[in-house]
Order: sequence, then C-alpha cells, then structure tokens
Amino acid sequence: MVRPALNYLLAAVAACLLAAPVSSAASTRYGELSLRAPATPGLHLLPVQRAPFAFDLLGARWPARAGVSVEVRARAIAGPWSAWTRLAADGGGRVSHAEPVWVPGSRLFQVRLRGAVRLHIALVAADRSPQRPLRALEAAPGQPSIISRAGWGADEAIRRAAPRYADAVHMVFVHHTDTPNGYAPGDVPAIIRSIYTYHVRSNGWNDIGYNFLVDAYGRVYEGRAGGVDRPVIGAHTEGFNAGSVGIAVIGNGSLAPLTTEVRDALVNLIAWRLDVAHVDPLGHATMISGGTSRFAAGRSVSLRVVSGHRDANSTDCPGSLIYPALDGIAAAAQATGTPKIVDATATPPGLGTNDTGALVPIVFRARVLGGAGWSVTVLDAHGAPVTSTSGSGTDVNWTWSGTRSDGSIVAPGTPLAYRIEALDAAGEAARPLLGSLGVLPVVAAAPPLSLAPAVISPDGDGVDDSLAIGYTLSSPATVSLDVIAPDGSTVDTLVPGTALPAGGQSARWGGEGLAGIVADGTYTVRLTVTDAAGQVAERSGTVTVVRAIRKLRLSRMAAGRDTPVIVSWQQTAPAAVNGSMGSSHLQPAAALLAGELPAGPQSYTIEAARLAALPDGNYTFTLRAQTAVGEQVLRASFKLDRGAPRARLVGLRVHKRSAFLVVRLSEAMTVRVVAGSRVVVPRRPRGDGLNGFRFRLPAGVPARLRLQLVDRAGNAGRAGPFKKL
Repeated sequence: MVRPALNYLLAAVAACLLAAPVSSAASTRYGELSLRAPATPGLHLLPVQRAPFAFDLLGARWPARAGVSVEVRARAIAGPWSAWTRLAADGGGRVSHAEPVWVPGSRLFQVRLRGAVRLHIALVAADRSPQRPLRALEAAPGQPSIISRAGWGADEAIRRAAPRYADAVHMVFVHHTDTPNGYAPGDVPAIIRSIYTYHVRSNGWNDIGYNFLVDAYGRVYEGRAGGVDRPVIGAHTEGFNAGSVGIAVIGNGSLAPLTTEVRDALVNLIAWRLDVAHVDPLGHATMISGGTSRFAAGRSVSLRVVSGHRDANSTDCPGSLIYPALDGIAAAAQATGTPKIVDATATPPGLGTNDTGALVPIVFRARVLGGAGWSVTVLDAHGAPVTSTSGSGTDVNWTWSGTRSDGSIVAPGTPLAYRIEALDAAGEAARPLLGSLGVLPVVAAAPPLSLAPAVISPDGDGVDDSLAIGYTLSSPATVSLDVIAPDGSTVDTLVPGTALPAGGQSARWGGEGLAGIVADGTYTVRLTVTDAAGQVAERSGTVTVVRAIRKLRLSRMAAGRDTPVIVSWQQTAPAAVNGSMGSSHLQPAAALLAGELPAGPQSYTIEAARLAALPDGNYTFTLRAQTAVGEQVLRASFKLDRGAPRARLVGLRVHKRSAFLVVRLSEAMTVRVVAGSRVVVPRRPRGDGLNGFRFRLPAGVPARLRLQLVDRAGNAGRAGPFKKL
C-alpha cells in the first residue's frame, strides 16, 4: 500500500510544480503556492516550504478581513534564515495585496500567520540577464533625467491593457517599496522587473503600480506606461489613484532615512511633475475617495499635495524615517524652478448671460510662485488671440467683459480658451498654462520617442544590428519618421507622411541609407506629427553607429575543470579595446585586456588557472571599443561548472519488454541509458528537470538501468543502477 501512495504523492507534487505559471520574459520566473492556516484561533507557524525554483521576491494575497497578520522568512538551501518580516497590505478591498519582500537567492520560506485564511504566496525569480547601459527618456525643458521602461528592461508583453488617464494631476503620493536597503546600483533593474512582474501576475494589475520609482543613488525610473508628463492612472494608493502621481522610493523607509541623492531626486521630480500640472507643492488637494480602509467611498478628503501613502490608507508606507521629510521636500520643490503658475481658475468657465440677458464677465485668477511679470490671453477655438492683458507680482487677477481687442463683443457660448504666461526679472519664463473656456483649442504635441539600443553596429553579426523605435500617438495623426545624418541630410525615411491611428507605433532602422550602410557617426531620429487641426510638432532623439568590433564568440558556453575559454572577435577598424569579466561573484569586474588593436581577427584566452580560482556560476565577458565616434560594447556569457551532473529516479515502469523511465536531471546534459552492458538509449541531449525515456529492453537483459551523464561543461557523471519501484 505504500508504493501507490508514494507514486500519487510524486505525481501531485510534479503537477503542482509544473502548473506554476512562468512569465514570458526570457529570464524572469513566476510561481504561486496556496497555503491554508488551521481553523483554530491564534498564531500559527506553517511548515517550511521548498519553492520550485530559486526566488528573489516574495509576496502574498489573501481575502481581506480584520485580525489577519502575515509574516514570512526565507533562506537559501544552505545558510541562515532572514528575519521575520510582516507583509504590509492595504485592507480597503476584498483582497489584501501585500507589499513584496526582496529575499535574493532564496529557495525555502516559512509563514507565520494569525487568522484562519487561505494564503496565496507569489514567488518571482529576478531577471538578471546582462543589461545594456541605462538609457534616459528624451528630456523636455525642465524635465529631470528619467530612465525609460526600455532602459530598465520592462517586458511589455505581460502588460495587460493600455494606460488610462485622469482629467488632470492634482497631487503626489510618496511610497517606499518596503524592500531591503543596501542594494548595489546594478541590482535596481532586476528589483523593478520583479516588482513589475509581481504587480501584474499576483495583484492582477494592468502594469506596475507606481508612476515613478527612485533608487538609493538618486536615479529616477519611468514606472507605469502612458507618458511621464500625462495624467496616467496608476495602482499605488487604493481609492485615490485617479488624479494622483505615485512615486516609490526603492527600499525600506522604516529602516533608513532618505539619502541626499534620493531627497534631491524627489525634490526635482516632484517640482517638475507638479509644474507640468500647474499645482503648488505646498498646497492642498480635495480628492474624492473611491473607498479605502480609512475613507468611505464618495467622501471628500483634503490632502496635502505632497502626501505619503499612509495619509490615504491604513499602512506605514512610506516608512517612519521618510514620512516626516515630506513637508521639507514639498517646500524645496516649490522653490525649485520658479517662476511657476499655479491655482489657475476662470469663473464662470465660459461666456454666458444672466437672467436679464446681460453678459456675465469671466474672472481669471492664478498665483505666480516667485513673482513675475504676467499676461493672460484669451484664445479662439483655433488658438488665435482674442484679447489679452498683463500685470506683475504674485497674484493674477483680471476680469474680462467679453470684448475683443478691437472692441467688438464675443457672442455668448463661443468656444474659447486662455493662456497665462509669466517672466521674472532674471528673464526666466514660467511654464505657460493653457485652460479651457468651453472647448480647448487643439495644440499639437509629439509623443516621446523610445530608441534602443543607444549604439548600433549594423554588421550582420546578430548583435545590436538595428535600432528599435517606439512611440504612442494619443490621437490619429499623420506621421513622418526620418533619420538625419550629422550634416543635416536625410539618410532614410522610415514613415513617409502616413496617416496612423491612435496607439502604440513602432519602426526599425538597420543603419542603412540610399547608398547602403551609413558611415559611423551620431544620427538623429526625427518624428514629425501633424494632428487633425493641421498643427505640426516634432520630437527627436539620437543613435550612434559604430562598427569597430563584431562577432564576439566564446569557444564554449560552459567550462569545466582545467578548461580555458577562448574569446574571439573581428576587429573591423583600429580602436582602443578593453575586456573584462564580471558576475555576482566577481565585484568589481576583473580587467583582462587593454590596448590599441589593429583591424583583423583577434582573440584572448581566459586561462584555466584564472578560472580555477573562481566559484561556479555565470560569468560575462564584456568587450569595449573606444572610437572617435563613441563606445561600442559587446557581451558574451558562459557558465563555470565543475560539478558532476546528477540524475534522480522518479519512476520506472516495465511491461513485458517495454520500459518507461522518468528521472529528474540537475542540469542540461546528454544522457545514455544502459541496461546491463547494452545501450538501450543512445546519448540524447536533455534539459534540466523531469525527463522521460521510452525504450525496449533486449531479451534476457534485467530491468536494472544505469545512466551515463555528460553536461555542457564536459563533466561526466553516473546514476543508478535503477530498478522498478
């Protein structure tokens, strides 16, 4: 009776592991496990769980109810447990979604739970594939440097829906990710990708919840897609997402205060984003709650324009060491980049008549932070001036009676708009404010361009051969997309004045012009958008073409004992070249070669003696070529593996002479199955994990099987003999 039970258990475990969903990103894995606490009251320590893969981020969700608390700890197979960490979660909805914890390289976890509840544990293995240098979005005037979604490696395939937009931005919520502090600069893209995967796969959100993220080194990252300067609705503050911007500090604000770099980044980001919205950082915003753990749905709530997550929900976010700094950050943001035009109103919001038929004037009011000379211009539906006035100081106050500059009266109900501008004594101009008086005149705006990679080498070696171009049209428009040479001439037209619908658009440039592959240099990609009203706007970015090195190859992708790795490449032009080898085990990267190299084939041998001093793991060889045009970077990775491959028997079934063998392989390898002295399965390449072999046993040969194993690094191993369970 033991054998069937064991077989059933093995099958059930295999089914659970195989059923765990895996994301479509090349190196990001996602899985879930379901746990249930006993029905008895009190604190329950659940059994230690072994995850189906090594994970870096752990989160959870559970049915929202009072009195539930969830704590977790994790560790690798060998090593100490992490400290117990309570999973913080909002409690306003039907399901509590926990802020995930960052526990890199873990394989085991344990849950301490109060309150009978079914708990879904979400596990994410971070994508740590070699990343290209972080690339910022093209910056509009006054915009801080913001690393794009492509720059941190967002997998756009898992995004569930197109972005949604609010009427405007009214305020900012500051968060922390509640993940550990002390991470290295290179860890940040993997951390953001893991949070993104968790938000989409576990929480079921359309995209990452935050609009922006800021790391400990003061770098700002684009979060939710849709445009950094548009009122994109995020998923960061339950009940108050519409009309707010969510900014998350990567780390734990309960354990460490803001560094100077993070504080400066928050000040500059908030100053710019609220200036785009013409909102005073030191003001208050009246928001209507969508229903939270603190405020019932439909309740009008007055919040500081720069608030913390805890101001709207029952949470400690953004941490006790960050929250007290918010008023100072708001004050610094208000003083950054003055003059600014805020709190603009037009009352009534259009020309009309009273009960007696008399025209009701419009009163324009606004404040100019820092004080400046200002002007107010009334515009018709086509953006042409109707009339204007000017003044100076901090307060804009003008009553317009409805007459044009020539003295004629504008008819009631006429669609109008207004523009407020300001210029201080030093010649600094405020961001102009455009408001509606019925119908806002259409103003053309070209969307941001996404260009990746920053350097291409169109030489046909399969690495960075072309430039991927992306942009999103907010409305249908006629588009031209051109590539401009350094001398100003057009070398290629990718989109020749074509009418395109609203939504995401893409194009690709392979470094070609009318005469073939272009010369090395820096080229401008220019996007020209003509809207339905005939107004034209442009946006541009640059890409560098360099072809000094190509065809970087390794003699082997996996190296075993006493095995050198030979790196070879083609040098197409003389250049200053340096090579280095790095990994998580090798910080900083080890310099291997440096010098001026001529054109022609080149190679470098990473000696076995150098590799012998390193632990097993994945390593990346990086080759950089410095030219007069710019830097070209190629990378190639290999695995250092000196352990013998292993196979564990899962099941062996024999019926007459037909046999079916199931084993679990420790890694990718080739497998030969031997029965007695007879080879029954020739050497076959197989991947890691569960593998099955179906074959016939020769007559007279006992069903006792041995496996001969050879992994990709050339390490040999054996397993068996196996016999039928």
